[in-house]
Amino acid sequence: RVPMPGFDYLVVVDFQVTTGEDEQEIIEFPWAAFDLASKTVVDEKRLFCKPSVAKLNDETTSATGIKDADVESAEGLQGCVQEFNDYLYTSFTSENKDYCLCTFGEAPLKKHLLADAKAKSVKLAAHFMKFVDVRAAFKDKY
Repeated sequence: RVPMPGFDYLVVVDFQVTTGEDEQEIIEFPWAAFDLASKTVVDEKRLFCKPSVAKLNDETTSATGIKDADVESAEGLQGCVQEFNDYLYTSFTSENKDYCLCTFGEAPLKKHLLADAKAKSVKLAAHFMKFVDVRAAFKDKY
């Protein structure tokens, strides 16, 4: 068991990104909120992000299962980040609930989100810089 002192919720994020290009772009921005007290998933959301490429390559579709139709009418990264920020504020911050972002590895936030946000001039809130790498936490503990 990995202790999470002081938190009411874990918010797990994971991204799907384009493949085969020099700069990977986020094309899916999903999250799930886990209530530590009740030990249940209390919310899940899956957003698609419209990439700058006009068409996803076959490698991306094969690796992610995401098709052009999924992303063509989607918001860009800015819209997805804003919806996530709004969710965190409404669900946790405004209710005085503490949460912790969690990822499987550092790449989702430190590599993919930071690089894509920088390339698209999307400003990221401070909560994106503080997270628990679940893989590292379990490796250290077990």
